[in-house]
Amino acid sequence: MPLIELSAMVGRQRVAWRYDPVLLTQTYTVTRHLETFARMARVLAPHVDRCIFSFVEMYRKLQVNMPELIPLSTQDMDTLARGLGEIARAHGMPIQTCGTNGDFTRYASRPRAASRWTSWAGPTASHSGTASTGGRGRAATA
Repeated sequence: MPLIELSAMVGRQRVAWRYDPVLLTQTYTVTRHLETFARMARVLAPHVDRCIFSFVEMYRKLQVNMPELIPLSTQDMDTLARGLGEIARAHGMPIQTCGTNGDFTRYASRPRAASRWTSWAGPTASHSGTASTGGRGRAATA
């Protein structure tokens, strides 16, 4: 698994796992996200410094290009944030939000993600990205 190999090379303190964007469809339900996240956390938690998650932003072009998306309600986001936080805590892994509207700090063990990697990795870091489970526009799955 490339993320685990990267962690072995650079150290877990320099690797973040992104679980985003969290979105809903008929297939990617709240329950499926929590089950998938739990499976992934069990494997990845020992190899990462933290997990960063965000909810999909429903802008017009996305609604046109992905009509199967189901808008996330406030309750959906709260249920997901609480569940992800509980799973992360059970695996001893800090979790935080990034670019997500709403205050989910009561479920996260760290405040919102900083915009630059160097703020966590220190002055020797030469890039501003994080290891990712998937790119924008795709759901993170295992």
